[in-house]
Amino acid sequence: MEKMPSQAPATCQICSAPVGPFVHTSRGCSHCAGSRFAFTSVVSLGVYADFLRELCRQGKSPAGQLLISCLTRRLWELHGERLREWECDIIIPVPMYWRDRLIRRVHPNDSIAESLSSLLERPVHRHVLALRRKLPKQSQLSPSRRRQLPSGSYVGRWQSRVRGKTVLLVDDVLTTGATMHACARELQRLGASRIHAAVLARGLGQR
Repeated sequence: MEKMPSQAPATCQICSAPVGPFVHTSRGCSHCAGSRFAFTSVVSLGVYADFLRELCRQGKSPAGQLLISCLTRRLWELHGERLREWECDIIIPVPMYWRDRLIRRVHPNDSIAESLSSLLERPVHRHVLALRRKLPKQSQLSPSRRRQLPSGSYVGRWQSRVRGKTVLLVDDVLTTGATMHACARELQRLGASRIHAAVLARGLGQR
């Protein structure tokens, strides 16, 4: 963990991509220019590369859940003030396809959500979102295909738990923002008033 940043890096307010220290990003940056996301803003530990990429990969195994909790704690140390300012009412993890869940039994997004739940003292609602169909690995797709694929793949339920609420949506990695956008749009359909996002890493380009 000593390789993790000791202070929050300069990032885009909208998509959390790295930017220069004096770049104004209230309307986005060069990485998200032209994109219209259903989520309002994102915080992350850093770029999905090198040491952080390896930690995220390790965190996908059953033995890696303690590691995910440690990474989430570091995320809190860097961005806790901003996470509090969002005043989120509930926390929702981006879901895994149900068959994959039966095989793997653990999901890093659940671990992230549980850790943030303890820190923010807000409830986690795992079953509000579901993935309708298994999606191919994003590493096998072009960026344009990644943006198109998640559309319509997520379904929301339990409208009473979401209506009028500010939601914190969590995932381990955000690359194009398409998955987070698809989930956020479904939460908007259920009546969420605002959606923010927290991820461990911000992927750029191919992943």
